[in-house]
Amino acid sequence: MGGLDSFVLLCAMAASPAPAAQDGSRVATISEITLPAVGGAFDRLLIQSPAEDLRDPKKSPKGRWTFNRITSGFGRSQPDAEFNNRFRIFSENAQDQKALGVPTARLLLRLWEHNVDRLRLDHSREFLGGAVDVYLTRQGNPGGEQLFDEDPFTTTAAGVPRKVNTVYIYGVNSWNRAIDRVREVAHEYGHATLPKLGGFTEPEEWADGDLGERIYLRYLRDEMAAGRIPPADAFGITVAELDRYLAEDYEPLVRLGATQGPDRAVIARRDAASYRTALGILLWAKTILPRRSFGRGLVLASAEQDPNKTGAALAEAAAEPDRTDLAMPAWAVGQTLWIPVGDRRIAGGTVVSRAGGWARVRVGARTMTLTKP
Repeated sequence: MGGLDSFVLLCAMAASPAPAAQDGSRVATISEITLPAVGGAFDRLLIQSPAEDLRDPKKSPKGRWTFNRITSGFGRSQPDAEFNNRFRIFSENAQDQKALGVPTARLLLRLWEHNVDRLRLDHSREFLGGAVDVYLTRQGNPGGEQLFDEDPFTTTAAGVPRKVNTVYIYGVNSWNRAIDRVREVAHEYGHATLPKLGGFTEPEEWADGDLGERIYLRYLRDEMAAGRIPPADAFGITVAELDRYLAEDYEPLVRLGATQGPDRAVIARRDAASYRTALGILLWAKTILPRRSFGRGLVLASAEQDPNKTGAALAEAAAEPDRTDLAMPAWAVGQTLWIPVGDRRIAGGTVVSRAGGWARVRVGARTMTLTKP
Protein backbone atom coordinates (compact mmCIF):
# COMPACT_ATOMS: atom_id res chain seq x y z
CA MET A 1 0.00 0.00 0.00
CA GLY A 2 1.04 3.61 -0.49
CA GLY A 3 0.01 7.21 0.04
CA LEU A 4 -3.05 7.74 2.21
CA ASP A 5 -3.47 3.99 2.75
CA SER A 6 0.00 3.60 4.25
CA PHE A 7 -0.50 6.68 6.44
CA VAL A 8 -3.64 5.27 7.98
CA LEU A 9 -2.30 1.76 8.53
CA LEU A 10 1.12 2.71 9.85
CA CYS A 11 -0.29 5.26 12.30
CA ALA A 12 -2.78 2.81 13.85
CA MET A 13 -3.19 3.28 17.60
CA ALA A 14 -5.88 3.40 20.28
CA ALA A 15 -8.44 6.21 20.25
CA SER A 16 -6.61 8.37 22.80
CA PRO A 17 -4.34 11.40 22.42
CA ALA A 18 -1.00 10.43 20.92
CA PRO A 19 2.27 11.39 22.68
CA ALA A 20 4.21 14.33 21.36
CA ALA A 21 7.00 13.51 18.93
CA GLN A 22 10.59 14.53 19.72
CA ASP A 23 10.37 17.46 17.31
CA GLY A 24 7.36 18.86 19.17
CA SER A 25 4.77 17.78 16.57
CA ARG A 26 1.88 15.44 17.33
CA VAL A 27 0.77 12.24 15.67
CA ALA A 28 -2.90 12.18 14.74
CA THR A 29 -5.28 10.36 17.06
CA ILE A 30 -6.79 7.43 15.21
CA SER A 31 -10.06 5.81 16.16
CA GLU A 32 -9.89 2.08 15.48
CA ILE A 33 -12.77 -0.40 15.37
CA THR A 34 -12.33 -4.13 14.85
CA LEU A 35 -15.32 -6.23 13.82
CA PRO A 36 -15.57 -10.03 13.93
CA ALA A 37 -16.47 -12.15 10.94
CA VAL A 38 -20.15 -13.06 10.65
CA GLY A 39 -20.48 -15.87 13.15
CA GLY A 40 -17.59 -14.49 15.25
CA ALA A 41 -14.86 -16.88 14.08
CA PHE A 42 -12.08 -14.25 14.00
CA ASP A 43 -11.42 -10.50 13.80
CA ARG A 44 -12.02 -9.87 10.13
CA LEU A 45 -12.80 -6.19 9.56
CA LEU A 46 -10.87 -3.11 10.65
CA ILE A 47 -11.90 0.56 10.48
CA GLN A 48 -9.46 3.40 11.08
CA SER A 49 -10.38 7.09 11.11
CA PRO A 50 -7.82 9.78 12.02
CA ALA A 51 -9.32 12.54 14.16
CA GLU A 52 -7.47 15.27 12.29
CA ASP A 53 -7.88 16.86 8.89
CA LEU A 54 -5.69 15.50 6.13
CA ARG A 55 -2.51 17.51 5.70
CA ASP A 56 -3.30 17.62 1.97
CA PRO A 57 -7.09 17.59 1.56
CA LYS A 58 -8.33 15.06 -1.00
CA LYS A 59 -10.00 16.31 -4.14
CA SER A 60 -12.47 14.08 -5.93
CA PRO A 61 -11.91 13.17 -9.61
CA LYS A 62 -15.45 14.28 -10.37
CA GLY A 63 -16.34 17.82 -9.34
CA ARG A 64 -12.90 18.50 -7.82
CA TRP A 65 -14.63 18.83 -4.45
CA THR A 66 -12.51 19.04 -1.30
CA PHE A 67 -12.59 16.36 1.40
CA ASN A 68 -10.73 16.95 4.65
CA ARG A 69 -11.26 13.62 6.42
CA ILE A 70 -10.61 9.97 5.55
CA THR A 71 -11.93 6.73 7.04
CA SER A 72 -10.29 3.52 5.85
CA GLY A 73 -11.83 0.05 5.84
CA PHE A 74 -9.66 -3.08 5.85
CA GLY A 75 -10.65 -6.72 5.51
CA ARG A 76 -9.04 -10.13 5.46
CA SER A 77 -10.28 -13.51 4.29
CA GLN A 78 -8.52 -15.71 6.85
CA PRO A 79 -7.51 -15.23 10.52
CA ASP A 80 -3.79 -15.47 9.71
CA ALA A 81 -3.93 -13.16 6.68
CA GLU A 82 -2.96 -9.49 6.58
CA PHE A 83 -5.61 -6.79 6.53
CA ASN A 84 -5.91 -5.28 3.05
CA ASN A 85 -7.34 -1.87 2.29
CA ARG A 86 -10.80 -2.30 0.75
CA PHE A 87 -12.27 1.20 1.11
CA ARG A 88 -11.13 4.81 1.35
CA ILE A 89 -14.12 6.85 2.51
CA PHE A 90 -13.75 10.61 2.26
CA SER A 91 -15.83 13.11 4.24
CA GLU A 92 -15.86 16.87 3.91
CA ASN A 93 -15.57 17.60 7.63
CA ALA A 94 -15.19 16.02 11.08
CA GLN A 95 -18.95 15.99 11.72
CA ASP A 96 -19.69 14.00 8.58
CA GLN A 97 -16.77 11.66 9.21
CA LYS A 98 -18.13 10.69 12.62
CA ALA A 99 -21.82 10.59 11.71
CA LEU A 100 -21.53 9.05 8.25
CA GLY A 101 -17.98 8.07 7.32
CA VAL A 102 -17.47 5.45 10.03
CA PRO A 103 -21.00 3.94 9.71
CA THR A 104 -20.57 3.78 5.93
CA ALA A 105 -17.31 1.89 6.44
CA ARG A 106 -19.06 -0.61 8.73
CA LEU A 107 -21.78 -1.25 6.18
CA LEU A 108 -19.48 -1.52 3.18
CA LEU A 109 -17.18 -3.97 4.96
CA ARG A 110 -20.17 -6.22 5.69
CA LEU A 111 -21.16 -6.07 2.01
CA TRP A 112 -17.58 -6.88 1.01
CA GLU A 113 -17.72 -9.85 3.39
CA HIS A 114 -20.90 -11.05 1.67
CA ASN A 115 -19.25 -10.87 -1.76
CA VAL A 116 -16.20 -12.83 -0.65
CA ASP A 117 -18.06 -15.48 1.35
CA ARG A 118 -21.26 -15.92 -0.64
CA LEU A 119 -20.24 -15.16 -4.23
CA ARG A 120 -16.46 -15.72 -4.18
CA LEU A 121 -15.97 -12.22 -5.58
CA ASP A 122 -13.42 -9.65 -4.40
CA HIS A 123 -12.51 -6.15 -5.55
CA SER A 124 -10.58 -5.91 -8.79
CA ARG A 125 -6.94 -5.06 -8.15
CA GLU A 126 -6.95 -3.07 -11.39
CA PHE A 127 -8.39 -0.17 -9.42
CA LEU A 128 -6.12 1.19 -6.68
CA GLY A 129 -4.91 -2.28 -5.74
CA GLY A 130 -8.39 -3.45 -4.75
CA ALA A 131 -9.70 -0.40 -2.86
CA VAL A 132 -12.97 1.38 -3.65
CA ASP A 133 -13.01 5.16 -3.10
CA VAL A 134 -16.22 6.55 -1.59
CA TYR A 135 -16.96 10.29 -1.48
CA LEU A 136 -19.63 11.48 0.95
CA THR A 137 -20.51 14.99 -0.21
CA ARG A 138 -23.08 17.63 0.62
CA GLN A 139 -23.01 18.64 -3.03
CA GLY A 140 -25.97 17.83 -5.26
CA ASN A 141 -29.36 16.27 -4.64
CA PRO A 142 -29.63 13.17 -2.42
CA GLY A 143 -28.63 10.12 -4.43
CA GLY A 144 -25.62 8.16 -5.59
CA GLU A 145 -23.39 7.40 -8.56
CA GLN A 146 -20.66 4.89 -9.34
CA LEU A 147 -17.87 5.66 -11.81
CA PHE A 148 -14.75 3.89 -13.05
CA ASP A 149 -12.32 6.75 -13.46
CA GLU A 150 -8.76 8.04 -13.39
CA ASP A 151 -7.74 10.08 -10.35
CA PRO A 152 -5.28 12.92 -11.03
CA PHE A 153 -4.94 13.38 -7.26
CA THR A 154 -3.90 9.75 -6.57
CA THR A 155 -0.88 8.98 -8.72
CA THR A 156 1.89 6.44 -9.17
CA ALA A 157 5.48 7.24 -8.22
CA ALA A 158 5.91 8.46 -11.79
CA GLY A 159 2.99 10.87 -11.41
CA VAL A 160 0.57 8.86 -13.56
CA PRO A 161 -3.10 9.07 -12.45
CA ARG A 162 -4.30 5.82 -10.92
CA LYS A 163 -7.36 3.95 -12.18
CA VAL A 164 -10.03 4.15 -9.50
CA ASN A 165 -13.39 2.59 -8.73
CA THR A 166 -15.40 5.43 -7.20
CA VAL A 167 -18.74 5.83 -5.45
CA TYR A 168 -20.30 9.25 -4.84
CA ILE A 169 -23.09 9.74 -2.32
CA TYR A 170 -24.63 13.19 -2.83
CA GLY A 171 -26.58 15.45 -0.51
CA VAL A 172 -25.49 13.60 2.63
CA ASN A 173 -26.74 16.44 4.85
CA SER A 174 -30.27 15.36 3.78
CA TRP A 175 -29.46 11.65 4.11
CA ASN A 176 -31.46 10.87 7.24
CA ARG A 177 -33.43 7.60 7.18
CA ALA A 178 -31.48 4.40 7.79
CA ILE A 179 -33.27 2.57 4.96
CA ASP A 180 -32.30 5.32 2.49
CA ARG A 181 -28.68 5.20 3.56
CA VAL A 182 -28.46 1.41 3.39
CA ARG A 183 -30.21 1.23 0.01
CA GLU A 184 -28.05 3.92 -1.58
CA VAL A 185 -24.75 2.45 -0.41
CA ALA A 186 -25.79 -1.10 -1.32
CA HIS A 187 -26.98 -0.01 -4.78
CA GLU A 188 -23.77 1.78 -5.71
CA TYR A 189 -21.63 -0.98 -4.24
CA GLY A 190 -23.47 -3.41 -6.51
CA HIS A 191 -22.45 -1.28 -9.49
CA ALA A 192 -18.89 -1.12 -8.19
CA THR A 193 -18.28 -4.81 -7.56
CA LEU A 194 -20.84 -7.22 -9.04
CA PRO A 195 -20.30 -8.64 -12.55
CA LYS A 196 -21.70 -6.23 -15.12
CA LEU A 197 -25.27 -6.89 -16.26
CA GLY A 198 -26.44 -4.29 -18.75
CA GLY A 199 -27.83 -3.37 -22.12
CA PHE A 200 -31.12 -1.80 -20.94
CA THR A 201 -32.65 1.49 -22.02
CA GLU A 202 -34.54 2.06 -18.73
CA PRO A 203 -34.71 2.52 -15.80
CA GLU A 204 -30.89 2.11 -15.82
CA GLU A 205 -28.45 0.78 -18.38
CA TRP A 206 -26.88 -1.53 -15.79
CA ALA A 207 -28.93 -3.80 -13.52
CA ASP A 208 -26.09 -4.79 -11.17
CA GLY A 209 -26.87 -1.87 -8.83
CA ASP A 210 -30.49 -2.90 -8.30
CA LEU A 211 -29.43 -6.53 -8.02
CA GLY A 212 -26.81 -5.67 -5.41
CA GLU A 213 -29.23 -3.51 -3.43
CA ARG A 214 -31.69 -6.38 -3.18
CA ILE A 215 -29.35 -9.26 -2.43
CA TYR A 216 -27.39 -7.22 0.12
CA LEU A 217 -30.50 -6.10 1.99
CA ARG A 218 -31.79 -9.69 1.98
CA TYR A 219 -28.44 -10.77 3.44
CA LEU A 220 -28.45 -8.06 6.10
CA ARG A 221 -32.02 -8.90 7.11
CA ASP A 222 -31.31 -12.62 7.51
CA GLU A 223 -28.03 -12.16 9.38
CA MET A 224 -29.49 -9.48 11.66
CA ALA A 225 -32.53 -11.64 12.43
CA ALA A 226 -30.15 -14.47 13.37
CA GLY A 227 -28.10 -12.14 15.60
CA ARG A 228 -24.93 -12.48 13.54
CA ILE A 229 -24.79 -8.84 12.34
CA PRO A 230 -25.70 -6.01 14.75
CA PRO A 231 -27.89 -3.10 13.58
CA ALA A 232 -24.91 -0.78 14.15
CA ASP A 233 -23.30 -2.34 11.06
CA ALA A 234 -26.18 -1.03 8.91
CA PHE A 235 -26.87 2.49 10.21
CA GLY A 236 -29.04 1.09 13.03
CA ILE A 237 -31.67 -0.27 10.64
CA THR A 238 -34.20 -2.71 12.08
CA VAL A 239 -35.32 -6.11 10.83
CA ALA A 240 -38.85 -4.71 10.56
CA GLU A 241 -37.64 -1.94 8.20
CA LEU A 242 -35.83 -4.51 6.07
CA ASP A 243 -38.89 -6.76 6.04
CA ARG A 244 -40.99 -3.91 4.65
CA TYR A 245 -38.43 -3.22 1.96
CA LEU A 246 -38.19 -6.89 0.95
CA ALA A 247 -41.97 -7.28 0.83
CA GLU A 248 -42.22 -4.37 -1.61
CA ASP A 249 -39.04 -4.56 -3.67
CA TYR A 250 -37.69 -8.11 -3.43
CA GLU A 251 -40.36 -10.79 -3.09
CA PRO A 252 -42.55 -9.59 -6.02
CA LEU A 253 -39.52 -9.85 -8.33
CA VAL A 254 -38.66 -13.32 -7.04
CA ARG A 255 -42.18 -14.54 -7.83
CA LEU A 256 -42.07 -12.83 -11.21
CA GLY A 257 -38.89 -14.70 -12.08
CA ALA A 258 -40.31 -17.99 -10.84
CA THR A 259 -43.60 -17.76 -12.74
CA GLN A 260 -42.45 -16.03 -15.92
CA GLY A 261 -38.94 -17.41 -16.30
CA PRO A 262 -36.47 -16.00 -18.83
CA ASP A 263 -39.07 -14.74 -21.28
CA ARG A 264 -36.86 -13.93 -24.28
CA ALA A 265 -39.53 -11.84 -26.01
CA VAL A 266 -39.84 -9.57 -22.99
CA ILE A 267 -36.11 -9.37 -22.25
CA ALA A 268 -35.30 -8.56 -25.88
CA ARG A 269 -37.19 -5.26 -25.56
CA ARG A 270 -34.53 -3.90 -23.16
CA ASP A 271 -37.15 -1.63 -21.53
CA ALA A 272 -38.40 -1.39 -17.94
CA ALA A 273 -40.37 -4.65 -18.24
CA SER A 274 -37.27 -6.35 -19.63
CA TYR A 275 -35.21 -4.97 -16.74
CA ARG A 276 -37.69 -6.34 -14.17
CA THR A 277 -37.77 -9.73 -15.87
CA ALA A 278 -33.97 -10.00 -15.84
CA LEU A 279 -33.87 -8.95 -12.17
CA GLY A 280 -36.62 -11.43 -11.42
CA ILE A 281 -34.85 -14.48 -12.82
CA LEU A 282 -31.61 -13.42 -11.12
CA LEU A 283 -33.29 -13.06 -7.71
CA TRP A 284 -35.22 -16.31 -8.20
CA ALA A 285 -31.96 -18.08 -9.05
CA LYS A 286 -30.37 -16.46 -5.98
CA THR A 287 -33.24 -17.88 -3.89
CA ILE A 288 -32.93 -21.51 -5.00
CA LEU A 289 -29.37 -22.10 -6.25
CA PRO A 290 -26.38 -22.92 -4.04
CA ARG A 291 -24.28 -19.82 -3.36
CA ARG A 292 -21.38 -20.83 -5.58
CA SER A 293 -23.67 -21.71 -8.47
CA PHE A 294 -25.36 -18.32 -8.28
CA GLY A 295 -22.02 -16.49 -8.17
CA ARG A 296 -20.84 -18.54 -11.13
CA GLY A 297 -24.02 -17.68 -13.01
CA LEU A 298 -23.37 -13.96 -12.51
CA VAL A 299 -19.85 -14.30 -13.92
CA LEU A 300 -21.11 -16.24 -16.95
CA ALA A 301 -23.89 -13.72 -17.58
CA SER A 302 -21.47 -10.81 -17.32
CA ALA A 303 -19.13 -12.39 -19.88
CA GLU A 304 -21.95 -12.43 -22.44
CA GLN A 305 -23.14 -8.84 -21.85
CA ASP A 306 -26.48 -9.77 -23.41
CA PRO A 307 -29.61 -9.72 -21.21
CA ASN A 308 -31.19 -12.43 -23.36
CA LYS A 309 -28.36 -14.79 -22.41
CA THR A 310 -28.71 -14.27 -18.65
CA GLY A 311 -31.15 -17.17 -18.29
CA ALA A 312 -28.85 -19.53 -20.20
CA ALA A 313 -25.90 -18.47 -18.04
CA LEU A 314 -27.81 -19.29 -14.86
CA ALA A 315 -28.87 -22.66 -16.31
CA GLU A 316 -25.27 -23.45 -17.26
CA ALA A 317 -24.09 -22.65 -13.73
CA ALA A 318 -26.83 -24.81 -12.20
CA ALA A 319 -25.78 -27.77 -14.36
CA GLU A 320 -21.99 -27.54 -13.86
CA PRO A 321 -21.76 -29.70 -10.68
CA ASP A 322 -22.51 -33.42 -10.86
CA ARG A 323 -25.31 -32.77 -8.38
CA THR A 324 -27.09 -29.53 -7.50
CA ASP A 325 -29.60 -29.28 -4.65
CA LEU A 326 -32.18 -26.53 -5.06
CA ALA A 327 -33.69 -24.99 -1.90
CA MET A 328 -37.32 -24.23 -2.72
CA PRO A 329 -39.27 -21.76 -0.55
CA ALA A 330 -42.36 -23.11 1.19
CA TRP A 331 -44.73 -21.16 -1.06
CA ALA A 332 -43.29 -22.85 -4.17
CA VAL A 333 -44.40 -26.38 -3.26
CA GLY A 334 -47.39 -27.36 -5.40
CA GLN A 335 -46.77 -24.50 -7.85
CA THR A 336 -45.67 -24.84 -11.48
CA LEU A 337 -42.55 -22.69 -11.81
CA TRP A 338 -39.57 -22.13 -14.07
CA ILE A 339 -36.29 -23.64 -12.84
CA PRO A 340 -32.74 -23.26 -14.30
CA VAL A 341 -31.67 -26.86 -14.97
CA GLY A 342 -29.54 -27.09 -18.13
CA ASP A 343 -29.73 -30.65 -19.41
CA ARG A 344 -30.09 -32.16 -15.94
CA ARG A 345 -32.55 -34.72 -14.65
CA ILE A 346 -34.86 -33.36 -11.95
CA ALA A 347 -35.92 -35.09 -8.75
CA GLY A 348 -38.54 -33.58 -6.48
CA GLY A 349 -40.86 -32.24 -9.18
CA THR A 350 -42.64 -33.04 -12.42
CA VAL A 351 -41.36 -31.49 -15.64
CA VAL A 352 -44.07 -29.87 -17.75
CA SER A 353 -41.83 -28.42 -20.47
CA ARG A 354 -38.27 -27.28 -21.21
CA ALA A 355 -36.88 -24.26 -23.05
CA GLY A 356 -33.50 -22.50 -23.14
CA GLY A 357 -31.94 -24.50 -20.32
CA TRP A 358 -34.90 -23.91 -18.02
CA ALA A 359 -37.71 -26.32 -17.15
CA ARG A 360 -41.27 -25.55 -16.19
CA VAL A 361 -41.75 -27.83 -13.18
CA ARG A 362 -44.56 -28.67 -10.81
CA VAL A 363 -42.65 -28.43 -7.53
CA GLY A 364 -43.23 -31.40 -5.25
CA ALA A 365 -40.69 -30.91 -2.45
CA ARG A 366 -38.75 -28.26 -0.53
CA THR A 367 -35.51 -29.72 -1.92
CA MET A 368 -35.18 -30.51 -5.60
CA THR A 369 -32.10 -32.22 -7.02
CA LEU A 370 -30.41 -31.89 -10.42
CA THR A 371 -28.28 -34.82 -11.58
CA LYS A 372 -26.67 -35.96 -14.83
CA PRO A 373 -29.15 -37.57 -17.26
